[in-house]
Amino acid sequence: MAAIAMAQPPAVTKTTPSTLRPGETVSWQIHGSQLAGVRQVWTSFAPVVTIADDADKGNGSLVTVSLTVPSDAPLGLNAVRVLTENGVSPMSLIVVDDLPVVTSPGNNNSLETALAVPVPSSVDGAIANLTMQYIRFPAAAGQTLQFEVLASRIGSALDSSLRILNSAGREIAFVDDTSGLAGDCQLSLTFETAGDYFVELRDIRYQGGAYHLRIGEFPLVSTPYPLAVQRGTAAEIVPAGIAIANVAPVAINAATDPAQNWQPVAFRFPDKGASAFGHVAVVDTPQTLEIEPNNSLEQAQAVTAGNDLQGRLQEPGDADYFQFTAKKGESWLLRGITRTVGSPTDLNLRLLKKDGSQIAAVDDTNTDEGELTFACPEDGDYVLVVEDLTRRGGSEQAYWIEFRRTAPAFTLAVSSDVTNVPRGGTVALTATATRKGYAGPIELTVENLPEGATASHSVIGPGRNDAILTVTIPPELANSEMRNVLVVGTGKVGDNSLRVVATSAGAVQARNNTMRWPARRLEESVAFAVAPAEAINLTIEPAEVVLGKHLAASIKIKAARSQDLVEAIALAVEPAQNGLPPEVTFDLKPVAKGETEATVTIKAGEKTPLGDFTAFLRGTLKQDKTTVTPAVPAIRFKVDAPMTVALTGPAEPLKRGGTAVAKVQVVRNPALSGPVTVTLDKLPQGVTAAPVTIAADTDTAEITLTAAADAALGETKTTLGKAEAMVGDKKLEAASAVASLTVVE
Repeated sequence: MAAIAMAQPPAVTKTTPSTLRPGETVSWQIHGSQLAGVRQVWTSFAPVVTIADDADKGNGSLVTVSLTVPSDAPLGLNAVRVLTENGVSPMSLIVVDDLPVVTSPGNNNSLETALAVPVPSSVDGAIANLTMQYIRFPAAAGQTLQFEVLASRIGSALDSSLRILNSAGREIAFVDDTSGLAGDCQLSLTFETAGDYFVELRDIRYQGGAYHLRIGEFPLVSTPYPLAVQRGTAAEIVPAGIAIANVAPVAINAATDPAQNWQPVAFRFPDKGASAFGHVAVVDTPQTLEIEPNNSLEQAQAVTAGNDLQGRLQEPGDADYFQFTAKKGESWLLRGITRTVGSPTDLNLRLLKKDGSQIAAVDDTNTDEGELTFACPEDGDYVLVVEDLTRRGGSEQAYWIEFRRTAPAFTLAVSSDVTNVPRGGTVALTATATRKGYAGPIELTVENLPEGATASHSVIGPGRNDAILTVTIPPELANSEMRNVLVVGTGKVGDNSLRVVATSAGAVQARNNTMRWPARRLEESVAFAVAPAEAINLTIEPAEVVLGKHLAASIKIKAARSQDLVEAIALAVEPAQNGLPPEVTFDLKPVAKGETEATVTIKAGEKTPLGDFTAFLRGTLKQDKTTVTPAVPAIRFKVDAPMTVALTGPAEPLKRGGTAVAKVQVVRNPALSGPVTVTLDKLPQGVTAAPVTIAADTDTAEITLTAAADAALGETKTTLGKAEAMVGDKKLEAASAVASLTVVE
């Protein structure tokens, strides 16, 4: 038979232009694969762009749409996705800029062939390996121009370096990496004489990649300051960067919507039209800005423990001191945030007693700033010292210190930023938790799914840091617009609930040349779309089972096959090495040739921890040249105690020389079906009771207690029931709480 062609979702590789201007309507070319039949274009800055029925739906590698960019579209990094009948594309990164855009032809590899652009301009292009590109621009005598390259920050492999050359080709300025820009560069230069000049742009390694070059009179900003504002409050935001003189603050009212965690900010020189751009975080915690002078222990700024701290290290060697009051036994977490939001500051945090003696210190952790956790040894005042590790200073050296009471917590990451679910089928996502003192179960859910779509009842169980989450849709679910969904993990600490939205940053990084820090405002975007039905769909029954140590439970795998695919469907646990808790086994029998059902037996061992867990299976059918690998909805299984036993003492006191009846109730684990023997232990002296066997078809029994003539008088609260059951050669045991027993004359 011929191989079955499985529908492939679309993918976007680039757009032309790759930079958009607010307020403009453009004929926008989207390049990629599997683009035929485009139904919708989504961007992070605009409502859905629906393709008209009579519009050009494109071929497999190109589609052209008319796009109007909103005048208030946030400047900087944004995203685009494309929806076809086969699903939605992964997120592709684009730029929104208020500078005029010129596209490099790519052949401007010498001064003679330099691309001529006016000032101001931005240039979109791509540099090939072992080459460089030249852009010619005019400058007036005494004019100061700014130059900025966006490459790594937009997911390009280009490690940019930039030279400014005079009309004779001599170098007058050079810049490689600018701190805080993830390998990108900025330069501000005042030109002594009027004339034409050149930008030489290349990869410092002579490799290559795409770029967005900005030339004009605009501030050079690494990040807005403060880096975060409290939700629902008014704030003045100023730029932090290397060319920000005379730039006025921007007044904002921080969003009140709890779903909006980032707010765009743009900065301009007076009477200049081009902008520098960034985003500030919107958080629920009060923010305290540093007030100079606070450069010594004696000048320490008084702050409230629990309010975040915002500051800048304005001069080389600057150190900011903050004093707060705390009580003995209180535990606090101080976490630095700089480089992930564009600041170059490499934080060094030191915690001192009021007398200046050091309690703790921390530098960064890999690419993250450090976290300092401490328990207060006594009531009193403490001092936090904030410095740059290499003692740098400047207006760009901004920082944000999260100041929180320590509490069990976790972060969550999801394996993909796109979820294309075949009609009638299932797709899987891996959710990975980084636990920070929280050891409990993490329940996983998907929010904002369309009606009819369901997510598995998955959980990251005790002792584990990941689980598979699956989304399933019925065969009759109609095509719909792409929608953004949230993968959410929840936990509980006492009476407090934890809710964490998963980030897809890892998937975005991997797809964009391992970019250091994806734009955090785009990290939570996971797209959902309906894809065409697959040749085989697998379902389970039931979706959840309970078992116990040395106990087993069974589920059924049901297969809906294309009539041509009759070969056996092999089943396997994914991931193969770490897909199950300790000593849990799945007895996997294939769905036999021509059959539509198979039984899978799940068993736990002695070392399997109690708790809730999730496992994931994938099927594989090979027939002639066809291979089909359908997913199975995630299986939730609970490992529970084999049984519980409750003992109720006699209703009346037990008389010496007499008898009385106690009652015992056993609740079996659903996976335990045999008889259970109950004995009473720690009876009063002189009191006896014969063991009783509770048959497999019942759960209660009475036990007769007999008191000798010299049995010990009085009330005791030590008697308990011990239950035993045999599964093969394994003895399963449980004990009741103690019961009260009184012996009288």
